[in-house]
Amino acid sequence: MSENILLPEGSIEKTTTTLNLGPTHPATHGVFQNILELDGERIKKATSTVGYIHRAFEKIAERRNLYQITPLTDRLNYCSSPINNIGWHLTCEKLLGVTTPKRVDYLRII
Repeated sequence: MSENILLPEGSIEKTTTTLNLGPTHPATHGVFQNILELDGERIKKATSTVGYIHRAFEKIAERRNLYQITPLTDRLNYCSSPINNIGWHLTCEKLLGVTTPKRVDYLRII
């Protein structure tokens, strides 16, 4: 038998919980911070802050040759350094007007 229990109005407070998710939380890998306002298990508000891994890459790259920047792009995001390298090389090729053979495009991904 199922009965509904009615509680007096105002007997249960509705409060929210604030959860600081990052920048050192294992789920964020240190790249950003989320401050979450939770109502039970539901997220009511999220405030994000990015830029925790900023390394002044642009300023350092100003004084280097194009080929000297590849080691810097390795360190921009430790989770996906090949993606940063490919992005840098594609940008250089586009700026210089270089076209690469299809074989080069395939070998980059391997």
